[in-house]
Amino acid sequence: MKHPITIELGANILALSFLGSRLPANVEQKIKDSLRYNHKTFSRQTYGSDRSNNCPISVEVRNLFHFDHTTQRLIASIGWMHHIADIVQSCGYSVEVFDREEPHPSVDRYTTDWSLVFRRMSLRARQDEMLAALDSRDYGVLKVPPGVGKTFLITAYALAKPKARIHIITDGIDIVDRIYKLMVKFFPNVGAVGGGRCRFGDRITVISADSLHKVAEGFNDYRDPKSPDVVFFDEVHKASSPSIMANLLKYRRCRRYGLSANFGDRFDGSDRALIGIFGEVVFEMSYQEAVALDLVVPVAVDWVDVSASSQSFGNLKDYPLERAAIYLNDERNRKIADKLKSYSNDSQVLLMVSKVQHAVALQQFLPDFRLCYDQCEDYDKLVAAGLIRPELDPKMTKKLRDRMRAQFESGDLRKVIATDVWSTGVDFVGLSILARADARDSRIMDTQIPGRANRIHELKSCATLIDCYDGFHPNFRRKSLNRKKYYDQQSWNSLNWPNSGG
Repeated sequence: MKHPITIELGANILALSFLGSRLPANVEQKIKDSLRYNHKTFSRQTYGSDRSNNCPISVEVRNLFHFDHTTQRLIASIGWMHHIADIVQSCGYSVEVFDREEPHPSVDRYTTDWSLVFRRMSLRARQDEMLAALDSRDYGVLKVPPGVGKTFLITAYALAKPKARIHIITDGIDIVDRIYKLMVKFFPNVGAVGGGRCRFGDRITVISADSLHKVAEGFNDYRDPKSPDVVFFDEVHKASSPSIMANLLKYRRCRRYGLSANFGDRFDGSDRALIGIFGEVVFEMSYQEAVALDLVVPVAVDWVDVSASSQSFGNLKDYPLERAAIYLNDERNRKIADKLKSYSNDSQVLLMVSKVQHAVALQQFLPDFRLCYDQCEDYDKLVAAGLIRPELDPKMTKKLRDRMRAQFESGDLRKVIATDVWSTGVDFVGLSILARADARDSRIMDTQIPGRANRIHELKSCATLIDCYDGFHPNFRRKSLNRKKYYDQQSWNSLNWPNSGG
C-alpha cells in the first residue's frame, strides 16, 4: 500500500510532502500544471474601456504555487485544498491532513440551527441546496444568475449560524448601504466600514472592499471584533485587484465564501488566483434553469439596427473612436431614443451607458429622463452649455443618488439614464424595460446589466432588453455580434435582429 501524501494546514496556506520530503514526480507535476493560468493584459495604454482589434494582448503564465527548496514542500493557498486532494487521490495516493493551527477557543462558533432560518424566511427553489453547498465546505463559490437572491442567501446563512461573527464584503459604498439596510432588518447592531464609517457590529459587519486596509490588521486575533469566523465576498469576481487580495489573505482561521454570476468570466483570467482564497465553485446554476424554477423572468432582446451611418469613423482609434461613434453619435442616439419612445409612455425604463457624457448626449433626445451617475467633473461646464438643466438634474451627491434609487425602486421615478453606478447592487423588482447604449462586449456587463430587469414581479412575465446592432463600424459590429452570441447562450429571444447582422 502506498504511503499517504501529507497536507499540512497553517495560516492561509497548505504544504504538501511525501514521507517528509518531496512529492512523487508525477503527482508534483500534475499539481503544478493545474495551478497555473494565463494572465492577460493589454500591452499598450488605451483610453477608456474600449479596445480595438489592433490592441496587442500580452500573456504571462502565472504560478499559483511555490516550491520551498529548504523543506522540499510544495506550497499553495488553502482554497485549493479540495482540488489538490482530488489530484492526489487520482494518482493513487491517500491524503493525510494535519492542521497546525492552535484550536480556536470559540468551539461553538459554527453551531448551526436551520430552524432559525425557517422561522423568519421562506426559501425559494434550490436555495436550500445552495446553503447546504456552502455549509459543506470551509471555502466555496456560488455561481448563480443575478436575481436568484445572493444577499438573501447570506442573510439566511447568518441566521443559521447564531454564534458566528460574519464579514460581508462588497464593491462600492452604494451596495454596502443596500446590504446594510437588509441586515438591520434581521440582526441587531450591524456594523459598517466604508464611506467614512468604521464601526463593527456585534456579529455582522458590512465592509467596502476599498476599505479593507483599514481593518485588516485585526484579522489574526480572534478576540478582536475585526476578526470574523465567516467571510462573504459579494460579486467576488471583483476581488482580484492586488491590494484587495493582499488584505483578503490576512483573514485567518475563518470560512470564506464568494458569490457571483460571473466567476470565471474575467478577461485577465485572475479568477483562478481567487480560488486560492475562496475555493472552487460548489454550486452553479444556469440562467435557463433559474427561469424554469421561477427564480427570474425570461429576457427578450429588442435590437436597434444601426447598420448605416452618414459619418465615417475609420481613421479614429480607441477612446476618440468611442467618443465620436458612440457617445456623440447623434444618429445612433436618436435611433435609441426612438426605440424607447415606441414603448408605452407609462413604462418604467432604465437606459444604461458607460460615461456621463453619453448620458448627457442621450438626454437631448430623451428630455423626460433623469441622469444618475457617480461623479461629473464637467458638470458646471455642461450646465453653462445648456446641456444639463440643474432644475431637473442637480449636481449628483450620494444623498441624491440614494433618493433616486429609492424612488426608482418604488416606481415613483420612471425614466432614468444611468452609468455603471446602477449596473450592480440595485434591486429594481418592477423594472421590465432596460436599454443598453454602452456598446461593450464584456461577459460581466452582458450578465450584470440585463440582470437589473430580470426580477420576479406579479405584473411582469418577461424583461425586455434593448440593445444596438452597430453594423456601421467593424469594431462595434464585432462587439454587437459577441453580445448576441452571449445572449443566445442564455436562451434570450432576439427580436428585430437585422439580416445584415449575420
